[in-house]
Amino acid sequence: MVENELTSILVDRTSQDFAVCQKCEVESLMFPPERIAELTNISTREIYRLIESGKVHFIEKERILVCVESLREN
Repeated sequence: MVENELTSILVDRTSQDFAVCQKCEVESLMFPPERIAELTNISTREIYRLIESGKVHFIEKERILVCVESLREN
């Protein structure tokens, strides 16, 4: 038996949650690791591990923002 879990994130397109991901080369939904942890079953610590290992894309402005598209691929 295979069990899958799906997480849906609803956002307002006029919000500041979108930025261009340098690696995806497209505009992507970007959230800080703490917000992603709130929305998923992934701990903040695991998100930072994914960042450090290069498995997810991120940008660093005033804070770290993770590319949700790259997170979906993991």
